[in-house]
Amino acid sequence: KTGLGTASTRTNIIRTLLERKYIRYSGKYIIPTPKGLLLYETVRGMKVADASLTSGWEAELARIEQGELTQKEFLDGVLETVNEVTGEIFRELSEDGQPHGSI
Repeated sequence: KTGLGTASTRTNIIRTLLERKYIRYSGKYIIPTPKGLLLYETVRGMKVADASLTSGWEAELARIEQGELTQKEFLDGVLETVNEVTGEIFRELSEDGQPHGSI
């Protein structure tokens, strides 16, 4: 629906989320673990949780293929976004003064 991921990447994504204990199986269903819910609560509403971030990066990668954008320009933008998101997360975690453990 959002144009993100493919059938071939979903398996790896689910495997990674299982290995990192963000989700687990409950019968035939996949459900979030407490760790997964903590991560969700931490990042919901942030840029990092917005599908437009990934789709924007996909569009920029296509521009690199077409010669309209350099790898350096793309990576500079990614670094800027990572710094912005990291700052957002640290601000969110420090607002209540409570350590949230390892996400």
